[in-house]
This record gives sequence, structure tokens and C-alpha cells, in this order.
Amino acid sequence: MKRILAIVLIILSITATCGVVFADTDNTSNNTEKENSSTRYTFFGDTSTDFYISGKTARWTLRAGKQKAYDSATVTTTLYKKNSGSIASYTNTFYNSNINISNSRILSSRGTYYVKFTIKCYKGGALKETITLTTGSDIY
Repeated sequence: MKRILAIVLIILSITATCGVVFADTDNTSNNTEKENSSTRYTFFGDTSTDFYISGKTARWTLRAGKQKAYDSATVTTTLYKKNSGSIASYTNTFYNSNINISNSRILSSRGTYYVKFTIKCYKGGALKETITLTTGSDIY
């Protein structure tokens, strides 16, 4: 009797395991639609930042691909030195276009630096979205 019960339990556990393994084998467009519909931002799709220090010069870039029409976007770029705060700040305005910013600054003292980008998107005169992106840090 114990032997039969053990065999039945083994068969049930194998069947249950196979059912779980093959539960999500549907690779149709539904999976793609789920991934595409979970965009992180409303007005911009792909965003990328870069920051590095070469010699005494800090260099940074921001790229944001327009995903949806907007009236204007104000980008505030701030260079920070860790444990010291803001070193420099720049503001650019874009009108219904992709965002491409590339800038640099000569550093006056050694330390660890990083850049923070704040994108404010306006439509119909109203602020619709604020995006904050922070780069990795680099040491001078």
C-alpha cells in the first residue's frame, strides 16, 4: 500500500511540475504588446545619458527620443561635486523635437562628480511631465 501511494505521489508531482514549466509557452504578439505599452515616460521613449572626466574636463550628454508631441521641454542640467553640492547649472529649451545635449566644463578641484538632468515637458501651457535622470559618477 505504501509503495502504491509513493508511486501515485511521484506521478502527481511530475505532472504538476510539467504543467508549471509549460504554462507560459505562448510567444504571440500579446507579449510584445505588453512590453511596448509599458513605456516609462509619456513624451520621450528612449533616453540615454553619459558622463566622464578626461584630464581636467568633465563631459556629458543627454539624448531623449521624442515619443509624443509636446509644445516645449525645458532641460536643466546640473553638475554636482559629491559632498559639495551644485557646481554649475545650464538650461536649454526644445520645441517638439528630440533632445540632444552635449556639454563640458573644466574642473577646478579634485573630487567625485556627476550630472543630473531635469526635463519638464509642457503641452497647452501646462506642465505635463517631469523626468529626472542622474548619471553615474566619475573621479577627477
